[in-house]
Amino acid sequence: MVLSGIILKIISSTFYLFSGIIWKRVIRKNINYHLIFYRSIFSIASTLLSILAFQKFNSVNYSIQDFKNGTILDWLFTILLCFFSFFGLYYYTNALKIGRFGFVTPFVSTASIFSFLTVLLFFNEEVSIYNLSAFGLLTFGILYHQKQKLKDFKLNKEILLSLLCAFFWGVSFVLYLIPIKKFGVLNFSLILEVCVFFTSMGILIFKEKRIVPRLLSKRSMKFSVIIGLLVTGGNITAHYALENMPIIVNIVVALIFEAIMITVGFKIFKEQFQIKDWVLILIITLATTLVLF
Repeated sequence: MVLSGIILKIISSTFYLFSGIIWKRVIRKNINYHLIFYRSIFSIASTLLSILAFQKFNSVNYSIQDFKNGTILDWLFTILLCFFSFFGLYYYTNALKIGRFGFVTPFVSTASIFSFLTVLLFFNEEVSIYNLSAFGLLTFGILYHQKQKLKDFKLNKEILLSLLCAFFWGVSFVLYLIPIKKFGVLNFSLILEVCVFFTSMGILIFKEKRIVPRLLSKRSMKFSVIIGLLVTGGNITAHYALENMPIIVNIVVALIFEAIMITVGFKIFKEQFQIKDWVLILIITLATTLVLF
């Protein structure tokens, strides 16, 4: 099961990698929650089709009947968790809008530190010197990277939005295990995307006093379809991997993709890094690796 989990984690990371690339290409000329609204329609539809496909092949574990397994408290916890997780996507897309793909994406890997903290809080794991060292390194890295702006009492939005994304995704990622075991991988993936859709609608109502955003351009709508399909594949494989192998292995595989994402940022977006950027990326990698010990 662990081997299949590793393979699926690699597949899910690939899905998310390509969805991030497309997000970066389309987000600049669009409002992020408008894109999230439309991409969620396609991710919901493709997840439903996946459920029907699994049912056709008699996959009982991921049957629609699993929805009946949850109590009111199970549903309440799951929905609140999905709403909480939404803000990881919200801040990630905002970070991509103003920041550099090759910096934002690996920086979001600090979510693993928040994931590990969540494990400690909910599963009574012990804190080691390596975990404390990771937080010390990360704090130093941020202060070093932002020292000039801190002198002027300014905070780089690229850092702030990436950290917020890492927090929301890092915490919710571990807690996904609870509803996954209750409802099944596919059904939880569907619940998650439905909640993302309604949360984006809620933001739309709050900010613009309407429930449907203006239509996107044909190009942006096409990208939304592709992102929706990639997210569906990423969610299903990531949730299955989470259910079938240790959280530590999940983190290791994600770290491998960190280096790939940096390369992608250079090749596709032709971004230039300063020495302080490389120092911070190195520290993030070291800090995240320390969590594994």
